[in-house]
Amino acid sequence: MNSDAAHWVKGKRILVTRPRDQANGLVAKLAELGGIPLELPVIDIQPLPDAEVERDKIIDLDQFDAVILVSANAARYALEWIDRYWPQLPPHLNWYAVGEATTRLLAGAGIAASTPDGEANSEALLQLPGLLAVENHKVLIVKGIGGRALLQDELARRGAQVQSLALYRRGLPEYSAADVAQILGEQLPDALMATSVDALNNLDELLLRIGNEHYGLPLVVASERIAGVAREKGFSEVVEARGASDQCILQALNVIG
Repeated sequence: MNSDAAHWVKGKRILVTRPRDQANGLVAKLAELGGIPLELPVIDIQPLPDAEVERDKIIDLDQFDAVILVSANAARYALEWIDRYWPQLPPHLNWYAVGEATTRLLAGAGIAASTPDGEANSEALLQLPGLLAVENHKVLIVKGIGGRALLQDELARRGAQVQSLALYRRGLPEYSAADVAQILGEQLPDALMATSVDALNNLDELLLRIGNEHYGLPLVVASERIAGVAREKGFSEVVEARGASDQCILQALNVIG
């Protein structure tokens, strides 16, 4: 870990906004560096009921040439569904993952997925050699409800036959203004973070319930796209991390101050 980042984090109150079951690693690392993590999960992840899942796409997994998992949540729920129907995976499939956490989850299931070396986003994924020439390839994108259409649109433009499979939905956790104020304590945090546009929108909505002073706080985001949305909302000190991983977020904290 960069010593400058460790120096800045020490004693700082940092708002961690990851979903609760995905925040433990970052919270532990911040505490190890002497920081004071404040946990305010701004996204509630819920798997879709079985009746709402297009399970035919899982049953027909062997009909695809490639499978793209856009998040760790997509990987987690996909592995559960795949385990129901595929005790042994189709050997010809090419797997792709957005982000280190997604890649690790797949690796734990014995799946070697291609992922970008640099930024963990759709733009970087689309530059992988295996996704450049996909004419007539059948591609399955596993995701949550909604989200960006960039992957599907661009792969279709390149000639692929693209289908998507939604396995979960994102929601805004239920917090009152008093709940938010209690989590923050008597003063605003020294830094905020948002690793998706949904997280940013929900964070903004929650903090507005106790005032609008947060627009002047340092905000660490996981991509240029999120940074643009943050600036449109009025955030004045936006720091772009190279991705959404714990390491990238911690490195971005080095820029603050």
